Amino acid sequence: MQTNLMALAEAKELLNLSSSTTYDQKILIYLPIIENYIKTYCNNRFEDGFPEGLKLVFIDMIKFRFNQESTDTSLKAEKIGNITKTFDSSYPVQIVSALDAYRNVRFI
Repeated sequence: MQTNLMALAEAKELLNLSSSTTYDQKILIYLPIIENYIKTYCNNRFEDGFPEGLKLVFIDMIKFRFNQESTDTSLKAEKIGNITKTFDSSYPVQIVSALDAYRNVRFI
């Protein structure tokens, strides 16, 4: 399976996972989801292809998702009595601001 932005092999190479197949399924799930997020956020279908500069942003987004799954860094609030937790799944500002360079203006 390959997305328009990046193939599994290239993603694994940039994630330093080229010699392992442990995360292949997870990466394959993330590739189209993150690509769609980028297209929607940037209001750009990238019909002429994705700029090369988006590849590192794409990898940062995958890393962010991996880290979010393995740690409680997404915990935004916690209440002990009656146990309430709130999670923040938003991408960090440095990732979103890197996408801004590729964003098209949306007229309403």
